[in-house]
Amino acid sequence: MVNRFVQNILSLRLVHMLFVPNIPGSELGGTSDDVFAWEELPESVSIIGAGYIAVELAGVFTWIRSKN
Repeated sequence: MVNRFVQNILSLRLVHMLFVPNIPGSELGGTSDDVFAWEELPESVSIIGAGYIAVELAGVFTWIRSKN
């Protein structure tokens, strides 16, 4: 029974869904997919998250000397 419970949790954690919460100011944010559509680099970037994509994008922005 415990193994089945752990499997359900793990399967839920492996699902990757991008979303922007419906809160004031959310129109100023975006997802990691939006980064690749930028035509200009912003002067500064805030990254919220600690997954591997967030860490990789932080490294890219640091490499191109954007404030993050």
